[in-house]
Amino acid sequence: MSYTFVSATILLILITDPVGNIPLFANALKNVAPGRMSSEGTMLHRLAGSTPHGAAVQAFLKRAKKFGLPVLLALSLLANARAQERLVSERLAASTLIEYQVRSNQFPYRLDGRLQWQKKGARYQAQLDYSLMGKTRSQSSQGRIGLQALQPEKFVDHKGKDLTVVFAPSADSAMLPSGAKLALQPGAQDRLSVLLNLGALAASQPQAFQPGRRLSLQTVSAAGADIWTWVCHGSEELTLPGGKLSAQKWVRAARQADDQRLEVWLAPALGYLPARMTITESNGDQIDQQWRRHRALPPS
Repeated sequence: MSYTFVSATILLILITDPVGNIPLFANALKNVAPGRMSSEGTMLHRLAGSTPHGAAVQAFLKRAKKFGLPVLLALSLLANARAQERLVSERLAASTLIEYQVRSNQFPYRLDGRLQWQKKGARYQAQLDYSLMGKTRSQSSQGRIGLQALQPEKFVDHKGKDLTVVFAPSADSAMLPSGAKLALQPGAQDRLSVLLNLGALAASQPQAFQPGRRLSLQTVSAAGADIWTWVCHGSEELTLPGGKLSAQKWVRAARQADDQRLEVWLAPALGYLPARMTITESNGDQIDQQWRRHRALPPS
């Protein structure tokens, strides 16, 4: 079988979907009757409809058919994508609870920090908590693990009350707490998943992230979204309350002169979860979060 330049390009796009999430098209075939498809397609339509990822499979077949790709070739590509997703998931950190010592030069108190990361198959949940004198501030993120690592579906920022952002990848949008709809870019993250996603990418493609590598991601908060550009600074040896660790340092590039400096160190020994994070204001005020101990969590 031969392909034109256009069909070969389409094939490449299908294989390397930039969003890395075939279920982006999961609702496309909901109203397509089996009778409108070929006998082979009808059989696959019914088969796909009986599986947990049925809608995604059906949608992918329709997408392939639109561009003239044979059904069996499309299924082969889909199977390869699923295999790649499983590979990414396998390389991510196992379910882990990390406890941090958090200090600031703004006040003499020590805060307690805790990151709970849970992975089950192709899904993840994460929650970051800070507590001081009985008061707690938390953020949580949950979603899928795909070809491009983490794909958030829900983000909650707890500031006395829950501020929830709901992601709708199939519509390339997110709903903010205000009710406003926000357009999403491929690979969009929330304020918590963006840190974990760096580690997920580094774990799945360690050879691709060398000093100087830049990575720009749309980062969504309860109030809106910004583009965060991260720069890899290579490996460093850290001495932390929990002991010594080797970690890969990433720094968020400044967006303006008075921007916060955000740094994160991702430790292979922790499955590339953060071993240390610092936030430094333009006036020198700093918060420093350092790994104290960790333990494995039972499968969720």
